[in-house]
Amino acid sequence: VNETQCNLGKWIIELESKSESYTKTSSWTNLKDGHLRIHKGMQDIINENAGESLNRELEKDSQELDRAISDVFKTIQQVKTDSSNATYIV
Repeated sequence: VNETQCNLGKWIIELESKSESYTKTSSWTNLKDGHLRIHKGMQDIINENAGESLNRELEKDSQELDRAISDVFKTIQQVKTDSSNATYIV
């Protein structure tokens, strides 16, 4: 599935459609960016694996995917903080 069809993507779309104030923060932008990088990274790995790529190329793609996943978890925590302080966000 693509980034709009997975559960995280659906959640992002739902909250943006509700115009939640914290969806206008830099944390939210970082969350969306990281989420997109996860999908791109998975597709890159699939493409590399389908071809005859070298292990070092797969390792590089895997490391980037790992960073993207880590970034998403970190930014989800920041979005959680932002949402609890939503009345203070302009």
